Parts: sequence; C-alpha cells; structure tokens
Amino acid sequence: MDKIYETVFNSVNDGILIITLDGRFLEVNQITCDDLGYQRHELLQMTVMDITPPEFREMARENVIGKMKQGGGIVETISICKDGSLVPIELNIHPIEYNGAPAILAVARNITERKKAEEAMLSAKLAAEDANKSKSEFLANMSHELRTPLNSIIGFSDVISNESHGSLNELQKKFISNVISNGKHLLNIINDILSASQIETGKMELHISEFHVSESINEIEVLMIPIASEKNIELKFNIDIGMPNIRADATKFEQIIYNLVNNAIKFTNEGEKVEIRGEISDDFVHISVKDSGIGISPDDQNKLFTPFFQVDSSNTREYGGTGLGLAIVKKYVEMHGGKVWVESEVGKGSTFGFRMPTYPESTSSKIHCKG
Repeated sequence: MDKIYETVFNSVNDGILIITLDGRFLEVNQITCDDLGYQRHELLQMTVMDITPPEFREMARENVIGKMKQGGGIVETISICKDGSLVPIELNIHPIEYNGAPAILAVARNITERKKAEEAMLSAKLAAEDANKSKSEFLANMSHELRTPLNSIIGFSDVISNESHGSLNELQKKFISNVISNGKHLLNIINDILSASQIETGKMELHISEFHVSESINEIEVLMIPIASEKNIELKFNIDIGMPNIRADATKFEQIIYNLVNNAIKFTNEGEKVEIRGEISDDFVHISVKDSGIGISPDDQNKLFTPFFQVDSSNTREYGGTGLGLAIVKKYVEMHGGKVWVESEVGKGSTFGFRMPTYPESTSSKIHCKG
C-alpha cells in the first residue's frame, strides 16, 4: 500500500475494511483494530462471520448481498469484540476492485453512543406517554367526581331561586343568582377538561342524529342572552330562514357554537355587539361569530386552537378561561369532516367560523375520535 494512502487509511476516525466477496478480511485500519480489540494480523486471518454473533449472521449476510446488488449502501450490524463484548456497527459498503479481484470496501462506524441516545429517547418518550395517559385518566376521573356534587349544587340553587319553598329578598336573590352563575361557569370548565381528556385519549365519540340547525341555535341563544346581558352586550343572530336539517352530533354542534359565542362575549367590551351568522352553501352549514374585542396578532392566530394556549397571561387573569374552548371547537368540527377558521386584527376584533357538511360521509350513528 502506498505510504500516503496508508497514512490516510490509518488516520481517519472511522474503521475501514477491505473484504473479499466470501467475507475474508484483506485489509483493516488501526481504528478497526482498536474498536474490536484485535491486532491487525489477527483480523487478517478471520472472516466477517467470525466477529458476527450467530443469531445475526444470516441477516447480516442478506443485508450485505442486497446492498451490493444495489451498488452499495448502509447496513447496521453487531460485532463481537475480542473480549466478548458486543458493539453496534454501521457499515457503509461499496463494491471495488482490489489487487485485480472484486472486493468490498466497508467504512465502519461505532454507533454505541447513538444507540444509547436512541434508547434513552425512546425510554423518555414511553415515560412521557405513560405520564400523559395517567394525567388524562386523572383529569377524566376528577371531572366525573366534581360534576356530580356540582350538579346538585346548581340544581338545588335553581329550586331555591324559583322560590317554590319560600320567597327571597333582593339580596338573597342576588346571592343565589351568583351561586348558579358561577356554578354553571365551573361546570363548563369541568366539561371542557373532560372533553379535552377524552379527545386526547381517543375516547371521544360522535352520536349522529338528524336535527334542525335553527332549533339548536335557538337553544344557544336562550343560554347566551343572560350571559351577554351581564356586560350589556347585544347578541345579534342572523340565521338564514332556509337552514336545513343536518346529520351531526347535536350536543357537540351546540357546544361548538356555545364556545365560540362565549369566547366572543368574554373578549368584547361592555355595551358592544356580537354577531352570529348562519347560512347554507354547497351542502355545508357555515356559522361565524364576529366580535369587536381585543383582536389577535397573526403569530397568536396560528396557536389559538392548541390546547391550553392563552393569547396573553395577563389576558388570562382579566378574562378568565382555561385555553381549552377553541381546541375543543376545532376537534369537534374536524370530527364532523368540517373546518374551522379565524380572521382577526389587533384592536379591531375577531371573527371565528366553521363549516360542516350537512350530511357526513359516514352513515354510522357513532363516530370515534382518532386522538
């Protein structure tokens, strides 16, 4: 071997091997010897199979043959060191001619550290998935546990508010109204947490039935007017008279609109207006909710539908919320085969909207969330 080539051959950081087509070593550099713990003269009396564990030999042979037929490529294998330890090796093999005969040039890299990093990453990923699963199960269980007593509090407060068991003075009416209002607010938060955990674990289902869009929107109007009136906000519903029946999950359809309207009211100043529009076009229902609130920057618009995202922590304290409402809206709409969108300008308000097919492609009465 030429002196210059020999210097380069033994100076590179990767192992270099020249091997006959039947697996005998013709030449190896010093890095190869160092990695495997053999002297050069020892390896030149051995074959590739001598340093390959028996259980990997057939696979290694087939991989090398396959790559050689393709003109070369990368193969991963396991080699046995002289002390019996195993080392993962990445081989970059190429067909060459050596001393007038066909041979294999293999550049070998010890990938022990890379494999350790991959194993650590996989272990961390599995641990994170387990922790996330435990978190979701905890949230779901706690949501169920909290909803039961809270429903009782709201229910009995309604009974007291109706004065069916005695009249209330004005101060008592105000107090009980606050209990009901805050109880329902807390219940909505709990329901959002439960929905988010069900979506995350793929346990959310759509229960498809046929219903009239206008009737569902009327239900939302009845619920939202008292909330809007607390801030002296006008709710303006502009719904096409010819809105059809659709096949969808009625409860989730109403939840989508409720979340959008509630979000609009939350970020709209007192005395202003929130407009809800509904129309039918090309077999799709189109719903939009326009407010004159604080508006959202373009950067934040890209993150709005991410669970727990808040536009600004200071806004979170001022306006409240969990950051789950819009994420749930997006998932519910997509589960129906629809699409959600937003247009906004800082200081000038926002318009959130979605479109949903009047009849989904699936004819099943139950559709599962894919997580």
